[in-house]
Amino acid sequence: AGLGFIMMALNTLVVDIRKWCTALHDMSDGGVVFNFLAGLMAAVETWVLSPNLGAAVAIWSKLAIQSPALALDLVPNYESIGIMRLPKYPGTTEWLHWTQHIYAIVLFPYLL
Repeated sequence: AGLGFIMMALNTLVVDIRKWCTALHDMSDGGVVFNFLAGLMAAVETWVLSPNLGAAVAIWSKLAIQSPALALDLVPNYESIGIMRLPKYPGTTEWLHWTQHIYAIVLFPYLL
């Protein structure tokens, strides 16, 4: 993943947020419960239909498979976060290029 992919993922993230905000704005005032459910459905629709979802699943699956700390059950020499033991700071390991790390961070909200 190069800088172009990072920029495309950021652009798609902005477009998805705008779609969701537009959907929330266009809803009629049907009460608190209706607005909550409609907003939730708009968020799910935006998330499922986003091209970033497939990219997020792909990059995070790749990281789970390629992480030496997970694959070999090792304690990493770098500061790590999460159960996947990913490096805390981009560019601090040899197995994960900094652009792939940033790309994965940009796409992380799609896995939540």
